[in-house]
Amino acid sequence: MTGDFTLKGVTREITVEAVHIGSGRDPFTQYRAGFETVFTIRRSEFGMDAMLGGIGDEVRITVAIEGKRVF
Repeated sequence: MTGDFTLKGVTREITVEAVHIGSGRDPFTQYRAGFETVFTIRRSEFGMDAMLGGIGDEVRITVAIEGKRVF
């Protein structure tokens, strides 16, 4: 999927692959689905230039979401 990623007021378009990690009915009979993605950004591209040597410029980000179907 492609979308805008904003960090510290800087917005960049990124494209990530989301993986479907499961779906089904919960104990309350609601239908839910979960997705996850992992991607890497460079902190310097978002204006974060402090301690690049000590912390590192590349940061790995994991996003997991769960959605509920609403009728």
